[in-house]
Amino acid sequence: MKDGIEMDGGSTGGVQVNKRGLADHYGVGVRTLENWMSWKIIHGRMVSGELIYETRECDRRLFDFSSKTNENQKGIKPMKTQNENTAFGDKTTLAGRYGVSKRTINEWMRAGLLIYIKVRHVVRFDLLACDESLKKYSMLN
Repeated sequence: MKDGIEMDGGSTGGVQVNKRGLADHYGVGVRTLENWMSWKIIHGRMVSGELIYETRECDRRLFDFSSKTNENQKGIKPMKTQNENTAFGDKTTLAGRYGVSKRTINEWMRAGLLIYIKVRHVVRFDLLACDESLKKYSMLN
């Protein structure tokens, strides 16, 4: 590995995207991705002179990082399964999805009801995993 870029190929599954595609996947800016790379949280690999990311591998690394750095917080839970259809949203997205306030989302996070990743100040929720979690606790039909 050189400068956070895996040089020797090898696919871990998931969708292969460029930097803009990965930023859209997480709902963050390109600069945030560059920070995550410089902190060695995620990495891509060079393919034909372009930096390519495997979404499944990046998801796993973000959840692992989030779990390690926030292990004292109840809400951080590693995902049981990950696939290329994973959709992420922020607190506003989740509040609109469930028809509740952002404060309620904060309370559900604190109670450990939601699946999310947190890297410094960026919080993203796995929408499908949150749906399943809330159904499990009979908070969603």
